[in-house]
Amino acid sequence: MKSIIVRAAAIIAVLAMSITLAACDQGAKTDKATSTKKSEEGKVKATREGEKIKIIGEQGEIVIDPDGAELPEHWPDDIPVFPNAKITSSVEGAGVANMIMVVLETNKAVSEAKDFYKAELPKQGWEITNEVEAGETFILTASKDARAVSVTVSKNADADSGKTIISVNVAAQ
Repeated sequence: MKSIIVRAAAIIAVLAMSITLAACDQGAKTDKATSTKKSEEGKVKATREGEKIKIIGEQGEIVIDPDGAELPEHWPDDIPVFPNAKITSSVEGAGVANMIMVVLETNKAVSEAKDFYKAELPKQGWEITNEVEAGETFILTASKDARAVSVTVSKNADADSGKTIISVNVAAQ
């Protein structure tokens, strides 16, 4: 579990740094910006085109696109994606941050997404190891072989949107 937390922390650090880099060009008169920075952890390139942000570094790639991102290149076939959900961001990490993540948005209820993952993951050979439900948030963890998956389903912070947000994270244990 500690290794998953370390990997997640690395991804979050890269994401925060890269969003800062992308924001540095706010004053430009174009909807496109590119910034490359070197640090102790390596080189990171952040590009922004409209609202789409893409971050590429030695540890992997992060894509945030409110208009719809794509599944990461190495998304596992045994992890279902909620039907008709829009992918709003994706992460594919390597090395220390060896994880894959997508964030989805749907008009369906939290309970419908929760029921989907509770039913579909076991069909793909995943063993559900933990479930937590608190109000409009549901978290499920499962394991298979040497991997772990975590699914978080919650109402969008903007209650008026009527959207449900689903975060699916897959990592080596």
